[in-house]
Amino acid sequence: MSGRMPGKIGGFSGEPAVSRFGPFTLDPSTRQLLRDGAAVHLTPKAFELLILLIGEAPRVLAKADVHERLWPRTFVSDATLTGLVKELRRALDDRDPSAPIVRTAHGVGYAFAAPLDRGPAPAASQVWHWIRSAKGKLDDGRKVTKEMVAAMIPEEVAKIRELLGAAYAAGKYDDAAAIFAELVDKDAFVEFLTLPAYQRID
Repeated sequence: MSGRMPGKIGGFSGEPAVSRFGPFTLDPSTRQLLRDGAAVHLTPKAFELLILLIGEAPRVLAKADVHERLWPRTFVSDATLTGLVKELRRALDDRDPSAPIVRTAHGVGYAFAAPLDRGPAPAASQVWHWIRSAKGKLDDGRKVTKEMVAAMIPEEVAKIRELLGAAYAAGKYDDAAAIFAELVDKDAFVEFLTLPAYQRID
């Protein structure tokens, strides 16, 4: 399903999340990539590629998907994409094949492979208001609905499960996702910080 949950890069309209990895900080809202506080130059397309890969991490993006997202309805050769990936790797000083930042899935596409520290996910209150506001839209213009959010929650939980592996079982992510879904579905917003919620995830 296209579109990201709010608070993630490429998601609902509003300020995208800041992402940190190694010495780098990516802030899509200011169009800046910083290394230890100093600006790193990227061409506009390379910057968009980085946003795209981080937004989909750790999933591998097929080359065809990257082409469609960066150059919609335009023919661009694979050599152009390869050159863009090389530019990105140079900017990120991505030279260790044993621990790549941008990983090549040969014959398939690319994935962002470095550990990520993302900005905070949206509060349930934000999503609740986006569902009920005329301004609550995806970047592609589609209206945010209860059904859309309900479909996205399992996708986001699956990403967390894949990222954490065996450690996933130690958390109560499924309970937290269920509470989130309940809160955004209610006609009147109920504050998350309630005793019943704490009892379910404590």
